[in-house]
Order: sequence, then C-alpha cells, then structure tokens
Amino acid sequence: SETIDTTSEIKSYKVRWLILIVASLSATLRSFCQSCFSQISNVLARLLKVQLWQIDWLVVNQSICFILLTLPIAWITEQVGFRKSFIIVTGLLILGVSVERGYYLLLLGQVLLGCNITFGYAVLPLVSSIWFPSNEVASAIAIQFCSRGIGEALGSFTTPLLVNIHQSNAVVSFRLTMLFVPFVILSVVSLLVSYAFVPDSPPLPPSLAQMKKQIGSAKIHTSILESLRLNFFKVKALFSSPSFVVITTATGLVNPVFRVYTILLSSMLRKEFAGEPGLNQVSGYLLSVAWIFYTIAALLTGPVIAKTKKYRAILAFSAFIQLVAQLSIVIGMRLKLRALIYPAVLLLGAGAGMTETSLTELSVEITYPLEPSLVSSVNLIAMGCFRLIYSVVSRALLDKYGATASTLPEPILVTIGFILIISIPMRFKRMEADTPES
Repeated sequence: SETIDTTSEIKSYKVRWLILIVASLSATLRSFCQSCFSQISNVLARLLKVQLWQIDWLVVNQSICFILLTLPIAWITEQVGFRKSFIIVTGLLILGVSVERGYYLLLLGQVLLGCNITFGYAVLPLVSSIWFPSNEVASAIAIQFCSRGIGEALGSFTTPLLVNIHQSNAVVSFRLTMLFVPFVILSVVSLLVSYAFVPDSPPLPPSLAQMKKQIGSAKIHTSILESLRLNFFKVKALFSSPSFVVITTATGLVNPVFRVYTILLSSMLRKEFAGEPGLNQVSGYLLSVAWIFYTIAALLTGPVIAKTKKYRAILAFSAFIQLVAQLSIVIGMRLKLRALIYPAVLLLGAGAGMTETSLTELSVEITYPLEPSLVSSVNLIAMGCFRLIYSVVSRALLDKYGATASTLPEPILVTIGFILIISIPMRFKRMEADTPES
C-alpha cells in the first residue's frame, strides 16, 4: 500500500524504492569500473604495452564525455522522459562492462561507461525529485552517492588483490577477464528490471514542490529546433544567477580532487617510495577505506541537510575538510611521512562524500524550478573540465618533478572554491516553494 500525504493530490509510491535500488546498483557497477584499473596501472601498462599516462586515460576519458555530451544528454533526458532515460543508463552499462580485451577495446568500454556516467548524473536528481517526497530527497541523493562509494571501494582493492607485477601476462589477462563476467550478468538484470517495472512518473507527485513544478511547466509539444532554443535560454537563465555560477565553479574546483588521488595515488607512492614492495595493494586498501569514509559521510550528510537546511554551511565545512587533507598530503609527501599521508587520504574521502551530496542538493535547491537534470549537467561539465586539468597536470608534474609537486595544484584551487562558497548570498527557492502559502 501507498503512503498518502495530508494533501490528497500528493502521494509517495513504494516503487520508488525499487527504482532507487536499480539506480544504486548501476552506480555501484560503473564506479567499480572507474576505480579498478588505476591501482594496477604498472601491471596494465606492461600487459597492454602502453605508457602509464595511457592507463590514466581509462578514467580521464570520462572527463571528455562530461564536457562534450552532458548538455546533449540533458536535452535527450528531457525529451524522452524518465523511463527511457533510466533504461538507457542500464543498457549502456552492459556495453561498457562487456568490452574488456586489448587496450583500445578497453578504452572503448571505458568511453561507453563515460557516456553511462554522464546519463547517470542526469538521471540521479530525477530519481529523487520525481519519486521522493521533500523530506526524503536529500537521503535518496545520498544513497545513490553511497552506492557509488561502495563501487569505488570495491574496485580500489579488488584488482590489486587479483593481480600483481610478478604474475605472467596470461594470468593477469585471465583473472581480469573473469572479474567482469558477473558485471555483465548484473547489468542485464538491471536492464530487464528497468524495462519491466520503471514507469515514466508516479500518478500523483510526491511533494508540493513537484506538484507546483508540474503545474507551472505543462507539457508543450515543440519542434526539435524550438526545444533546443528553449534549452539554450534555460542554460542562459542558470548563468544569470550569481549563486549558481559560484556553486558551479566550486563544483569544478572542489569535486574532482579525490578522483585525482584515485587515479594517481599508486603512481605517487611508487614514485616517492621507489623499490618498496606491495605499494599497489597499500594504495588499493587505502583508497578502499577512503571510499568507505566517503560513503558514510555522504549517507550522513543527506539526512543532516534534510533536517537542518544548512546547505551552504555544510558545503563550506566539507570543502574545508578537503583543504586540510590536501595540505596534509603535500606535507606528508615532502617529508615522506606515511603516518601523515594515509590518514589525510581517508579524511579527503570523508570530505569528498560530504561535498558531493551537499553540492548536488544545494544546486537543485537554488535553481528550482529548473530541471534538476539540466542543473546537474552544467555542474558536470564544470567538474569534467577541472578533472581533466587536474589529472593531466598532476600526471605531468608527477613524471617530471615527483609526487610532492603533483599534489600542489589542488589545495590552491580548492582554497579559491572555499572562498567562493562562503562569499555569495543564496536564495533557497525549493524550500520556499514547498510551503502551502508560497
């Protein structure tokens, strides 16, 4: 049976939990594939006969997908609706995890996963806003980010456990191929469930804010060119808001930092502590725990935001935590202090979990009633641009000057993001709309 609100025109349906489960499973699978290669970059480089920077691009290529495909995918999501978008996400996941043989086919699989991730970011806020009441929206977002954290944690330590530099190429190739068999099976199951059980929208909206949005944006059939023109003006309207520009810039500056360490940490440790055995495993375990911290922080942040509505204060606090962690890593690398580096990486994971949940929720809050998928997409472009810059610059600094130099750009730019977050006044539009008198 369904849970009915005090207003008969508002209702929450149990199918929302099935939709959230499928969305979370997809996030876990694609996140595993994001993190599973970087910790064994030297093993893969030998197996595939490529350079270390080419292994980085198994993840970095996704930034290109964010930059080039995000707005087109946001438009597609708006045109085809929630159900078809959800099916596309699970369908692309099958393709992404099925192509895993040889460097260029492996890269193609990761590019397809990049497309999947881009669609996933567009669909993520829709799962919450279309299906969940206002008091559950932040928690639904947090659960999806938690699922991502679980996938990243599993990917970080699984591959260093399965393969190492002392094994033959034949053993490494076989073990990695077998690793992805259950992923294909789970992806097919997700697609079938999406096709069979996921509707386009609930019969009745789950909140006053969603009901008012539906009333204010009745479906108008337009041509493709007219639809593109309307989307151009929506993006223009977003950037007319100083608070949104600040949040988008902060998203780009702060969000990608933890990802850079997911890509480069094993290479940094091998460079700084050259000759010591087992550094891939150390990096894998460390990042796995860091992603668990990310998951816990994201899970706790959603309900805290829902209860306190302290969007900006929580975001500023999480950015400050990341800044402290990054400065500690810089000092630890410079002095070769593992006792400082390792806890700092864990702290960075916790800060990243808080940051991502609060950034997503705050962006949707201040831009209401614009489509959450469009807002998320613009933020994703900013994140893709900075992630690309961070990853390429840090790899170049690592190869030429060492691990300490490769850790310097991030704390400088995150400091700028922190200052932006605390400096601009913001209006919480969705909170205002979710009151009967508004």
